[in-house]
Amino acid sequence: MQLRYFGKITWALLFSLLCGIFYYLSTPHIQKSLLNQQKAILLPYVTNAKSKQKFIFDISFFSLNPLQKIDIIPDDCVENFTINKKSIFIKNIEGKCDWKRGFSLDITKYIHPGINHIQLVIKNRNGKSGLYLHFHSPISTVFHLLFSLSLLLLLFLVSNRFFSKKLSFFIVAGIALCMIYLSYTPYYVRTYDVITHTGHLDYIKMIADHFTFPNPTKGWEYHQPPLYYILAAIVYKISLLLYINPYISLQWLSLLFFTIFIIFSIRSLQLVIKKEFLLSLSSLLLIFWPSGIIHSIRIGNDVLTYALTAIGFYYTLLWWQHKRDIKPALLFSALALITKASGIILFIIIGVLIIIEALKQKNKKYFIKMAALAFLFFLVGFVINFADNIYYALQSTSSDWLVSNVVNTLNKKLYVANTLGNYFYFDMKKYLLFPYIDAWHDLYGRQYFWNYFLKSALFAEFFFNDAYHQNIAYILSFLSLILYVSILIGVFTIYKEELQEAAPFLLFFILYILILLAYRIKIPVACNTDFRYVYPLLIPMVYFYAKLYEKLRSTPFILLQYSVVLEAILFSFLSFLFFIKPA
Repeated sequence: MQLRYFGKITWALLFSLLCGIFYYLSTPHIQKSLLNQQKAILLPYVTNAKSKQKFIFDISFFSLNPLQKIDIIPDDCVENFTINKKSIFIKNIEGKCDWKRGFSLDITKYIHPGINHIQLVIKNRNGKSGLYLHFHSPISTVFHLLFSLSLLLLLFLVSNRFFSKKLSFFIVAGIALCMIYLSYTPYYVRTYDVITHTGHLDYIKMIADHFTFPNPTKGWEYHQPPLYYILAAIVYKISLLLYINPYISLQWLSLLFFTIFIIFSIRSLQLVIKKEFLLSLSSLLLIFWPSGIIHSIRIGNDVLTYALTAIGFYYTLLWWQHKRDIKPALLFSALALITKASGIILFIIIGVLIIIEALKQKNKKYFIKMAALAFLFFLVGFVINFADNIYYALQSTSSDWLVSNVVNTLNKKLYVANTLGNYFYFDMKKYLLFPYIDAWHDLYGRQYFWNYFLKSALFAEFFFNDAYHQNIAYILSFLSLILYVSILIGVFTIYKEELQEAAPFLLFFILYILILLAYRIKIPVACNTDFRYVYPLLIPMVYFYAKLYEKLRSTPFILLQYSVVLEAILFSFLSFLFFIKPA
């Protein structure tokens, strides 16, 4: 049976590799891009610009497949367009000044196998300027589809090793939805501090180009610990060597991390939820949670933190429930900590559980041994994460040991009031009246911790302004309130005899919220309440939702039982509908 399973995995892997090679060969690869005939750039390109400023883009690309179409989204207007020194008549092209949708053009008769050259002159109207360019052909589209399907098949086989076919199908459907979202979402759309000067991309490029870490006091994201940026720099460098768009590669890297998060989160639930129906119900919410789709392809260290936290929590449960070795839990907790400061949560959970176990056993030696081991792993993670920040803070060149000089550069308009009312009041009217939350305007409810926290759990801080997405967002907002109340009921109805099982989930749930509260109180800006900082909180949330249904099963309230099931299904289905259509 084992050999048969690994044989299937091997064949699926080889098929994926073959499809990937054919897709690579059938797709043109940009070898060089110049801005204004002197500055080397990568596409897509976005920059700050003056009104009526012009930019000349010179692009060299290699193509084995002469049957090509090109999609161009200019910001803002194409004034001149040549391919291999042949001028393209653009006067009547619809979309030449459409910075949202752009235009598509068949360039088959202008190009040849080998090296080709494109020149575009773009004129800015106002705000930012830039260029998005994408090649496609029937052949490359077929191989792209085959490559994506082969990866999903591989994922199904891996998932089916641990889960039922039904649950494996849910996982594949969720990751397929993330792939669809990636297909229409460039790296700079609905993201955080990526194209910002000294943001995530600059950090990655610093390591990739100069093999050194940036000074944490000199940049917006430079205070972050290094693990994600080292891994991302490797992917970035390999992509450049193969003439693959490194930004898309980094988005795929995030999707890989998100897939790991999903699998290990469900593995954690599987350890404590023995009924297949309950496991599927809770997993459905986890897989199709709306903001998860948004975060799954974002460039940045968040998604790796989610993955490492999920793995660390899974091994924590194995130790707590089945007395397995604690070292894997401590290792992944340390790795989470050297990815993002929020990784410290796992160490706090493990520390509290060690104390509880030592008190139960009344074993002082056990406590000393386990505490010393946990502290050793914590110390390594803490030093790698915070040593440079603390050093510069002590040298008075940094104003904060946690976020370095970022606190000094925050826009004052982001700050909100820091009174008890901001943390105890929930404005339900605004929550239901406005489908999204905004970090800049009080109108949407940003002043109140719970408004921002709960709404950003759905759509982060981004707006999908067309009627289709807004209408679904209104329904999801309403359903989410019922979900949140159901989860709280699940928390407060845990029986005393269930505490052994539920303790890690309770600690996870409470500590993550307390940490975010402390962060918002320390630096009272609206965006510091974003659910993305504590996204793994979904693991205990869906666990308590499942526990509520389990309790209802032992009551005569049949209607409530059905409503809990239908709510989870409807919420997940609407989330699927929300992202299946490009925004």
